[in-house]
This record gives sequence, C-alpha cells and structure tokens, in this order.
Amino acid sequence: MSCRPVLVHGPYARHPLLHIRNITVVREQPHPSSAVSTRLIHHFSISHSALLLNSVMRAFRPEFVAARATDFIGMIKDCDESGFPKHLLFGSLGRSLACADPPESEKLTILNEAWKVITKVRSPQDYINFAEVWVEFTCCHFTKCEVNTVLADMIKHMTPDRAFEDAYPQLQSVIQKILTYFHDFSVLFSMERFLPFLDMFQKDSMRLEVCKSIMEVFIKHQVELTRDPVILNAMLHICKTMHDSAKYPVFSARRLSVSVAAGVEKGPPFTAVSPSVLQACAAYSFITVPSLSSIFSRLNLYLLSAQVALANQCLSQADAFLKAAVGVLPEVPRSISVEGKLRSSESFLLDFINNFLATLLVVPDHLEHGVLYLVRGLLNMVQDYTWEDCSDESFLYSIPEVDSNETLYGGDPKFLSEINKLCETLIGQILDHLKALSRDDSARRQSALAFSLFAVLLAHGELRNNKLSQLAVNLWNLSHKHGHCETSMSVRTLESIKHQAQQPDTAHLSDTVQRLALQSRT
Repeated sequence: MSCRPVLVHGPYARHPLLHIRNITVVREQPHPSSAVSTRLIHHFSISHSALLLNSVMRAFRPEFVAARATDFIGMIKDCDESGFPKHLLFGSLGRSLACADPPESEKLTILNEAWKVITKVRSPQDYINFAEVWVEFTCCHFTKCEVNTVLADMIKHMTPDRAFEDAYPQLQSVIQKILTYFHDFSVLFSMERFLPFLDMFQKDSMRLEVCKSIMEVFIKHQVELTRDPVILNAMLHICKTMHDSAKYPVFSARRLSVSVAAGVEKGPPFTAVSPSVLQACAAYSFITVPSLSSIFSRLNLYLLSAQVALANQCLSQADAFLKAAVGVLPEVPRSISVEGKLRSSESFLLDFINNFLATLLVVPDHLEHGVLYLVRGLLNMVQDYTWEDCSDESFLYSIPEVDSNETLYGGDPKFLSEINKLCETLIGQILDHLKALSRDDSARRQSALAFSLFAVLLAHGELRNNKLSQLAVNLWNLSHKHGHCETSMSVRTLESIKHQAQQPDTAHLSDTVQRLALQSRT
C-alpha cells in the first residue's frame, strides 16, 4: 500500500477507492478492476472537477492512467478549469505517460490533443514547463518529423523577448531527453530545428554543458564509420563551440577530442583513410591547437591542418583552420625566445605569411563570405602590424580535385578587378614603406626590399605593360642607388634577363634589360 498527499473535495471524497485520512489518498487496490475503473470515470464525468481529476492522475499508478489516457483526455476537455487550468491537467497526464505506454492506436491522438492545449499557453515559463514533459512522450513514440515539429514550436514560443534566458534548465532537459532516444546522429542532425534549438543556449556555461552532452553521446554510440557530411559538419560545429568557450579547460578539450577520434575510428579494419577519420582528425586539431604555448607552433599547425583538409576536399574544415590562423596573427609578439635567446619575430612571421599566401592561392572562396575574404583579412592584419625598421590566366600550381578561384570565376571581369585592386593596394603599401626607409636612414634594408620586389615583378609581372615595366626599372635603380646591392647577384640577374629576352615568348624583356644599369659602390 502506498500513500501520496493530495487535496480531494466534492461528493466523491467518500468513493470506495478514495478513503480520506488527513487529506491523504490511500490506494487500497494497486490494480483497480475494470468495473471499478468504469464507475470511477463515470463519477468524474459527472463532477467536472479539474482539481479532483488532477489528484487522481497524480495518485494512481502510471499504468492505470496510461491505459485510459483517451478517457482522461475526454474528462480534461469537459472539466471546469476555474482556478485550475487545463494545461496543468495535461502536465499530470504527460508525467504518467512518460512512465507507462498508452495503447498504440491512441498515441497520435493523445499527442495532438495535448499539443493543441500546450501551444496556446501564453506564459513562456508555463509553456516550457509543460512542453518539456511532453517532449519525452514524443521522442519515445514518434519519429524525427514529430520531434522536429515540437522543437519548432518551442523555438517559436521561447525566442520572443529572449524568453529562453529564463528557461535554460528546461531547455537543457529537452536536449537530454532527445539524446536519450535518438542515438543515430544522421537522424538527429537531419532535424532542421535541432541546431537552431541549440542556438538558444547563448549563456556560455549552458552552451558548453549541452555540447559536452552531445559529444559524450556521440562517443558512446557512434561505433561505425560514417561518411555523412551532415554529421561531420555538425560535429565540427559542436567542437568549434567548445573550442570558443573560455570556460572549457584545455586538457578537457584535448581528452574529449581524442575520444571523438577514437570513437569514429571504431569499426571494421580499413586500408584507406576514410573521410570520417579525416573529419575527426580535423576536429581534434581544431580544439587542441589553441592549447599550444608557442604562437608559431599554433600558426603552423593551423596552416598544416588546412592544407591536409584541402588536399582531402574537406573545404569547410580548411576554411575554418585558415580563418582561425588569421585571428591568431595579431597576437604575434615583437620578439620570441629561440634557444633561450630573445629574437625578433619578424622573419618567422614573414615566412609564415609567405606560406599562408601560397596556400590561399588554391583555396576556393566561401560562398557566404565574398571574394577573397581570407586575403582581405590577412591584408588588414598586415596593414595594422608595426614592422621593424600582373596576373596569369591560371595559377602556378593546384590541388588535385579542388577547383581554385581561377577556375571558379573563369576570368570574370569583376574577379580580375578585385585582384587588381588588391595588388595595387599591396604594391602601394610596399612603395610607401620603401619611402619611409629612406627617411629612417635604412638604406641597406631599402635596397634589399627594392631588389626583392623587382625579382617578384620579373618572375610574375606582365612587363609588356609599360607602367609595370617602368616600376621594375625604378626598383632596380633604387636597389643600386647606395651601392648596397651585391654586384655578383646583379650581374647574374642581368645575364638571366638577357637570356630570357632571346626567347620568342619573352622578347619584350629586351626593352626592359636595356634600361637596367649596374652601379658601382661608392
């Protein structure tokens, strides 16, 4: 015999099944007979007491209520809800149905009737309290379609006025219940409203907890190899969210990412590296690279990870790595410790930027971010950095099976115009820097930089263009102006240009080479 305190009033307080002792209902029979149940339902039908009906649903066994769920819904509809709203009754019914199953043929009707009432609740807090109860019933007995519909309704109710900020515990409970019943992540992430539902967790600590829950379920249940891009992209989003959280310890990120990679690799032996393993490795790198203390180790690993992702056609992952690297560049200090000694970081930074730009050449633009957005981000960083005192129809190299921008844009005039503007801006900044070096009495550095830019124009510039050809001559003269340019290097360069000028396709260089003169040291 079990007891549960409830308040019971009205003419049925002395019913044989409801013996009142100090406002306590004593269940004399754990399994009421069908005849008694029929009489009980008949009495409630006459009473229309919402309070009494709620007391009975809370007091009787869930199996008793679930077996008669349709009858109880009929009584709820007929109840007088003065002082006791009907959505409270559906909340009590939902708690019983979370513990026991109703007849199979009645499940859809029950869900529809309950949600008709719940969705009309105006108070966001009342709404989410009862929606949370019925999510479990929906997940247990229905497919992703019905769960997706429920999630959409919750987003609709909880987004206005940021009502979700006062309901994080209930929203987290909803996620936990979904994860309890949906272990197939291809199904889970194919729900259109699942990730938008996660976006309501805007408090950093709550977002982190939810992401951890998802990752733990993934590690436990994703035991087979997957090539589903929906799963892989969604898990990368989860990893990135955890990576961006300031409250997630580095060692925990490292440990969890290792577990993710191990979980994805489970399954039958394989000889080739599968996309799922590559995606898992990308996720592992993305959340562990920030833990490295050396900033150039972080930059180089971001770039290396991007190159590996790009070589395996994982374009969104490559884009994420490159974007992260651009974000780290402003943190580069003026000096770094090398073998126990402080050295200028400029040479290391220049090496990295050269490698970075070489990679960007073959990276296709992200459709949502516009033309050359990564190049622009890099140039913005370079422009803001305080330093110490022409195009071909196709790129010089490419990645197999990856179409770079010269293929994607196909010589589109707007694309070429953007490239020309960027080149003009970049060359203009270099020339301004050359002028500044002359004012700072840095003639040797000015000479070296001018000669380097001359070499770039000679190798890649279209010197048939008179302006570009004149710029090359001016740079040559500037590099030799103060006698700091190495004579042997100048002589070899001139001989090389003369040799190229004898070739039919580079005969135009003969005009340029005639204007290049050697100047002796003074």
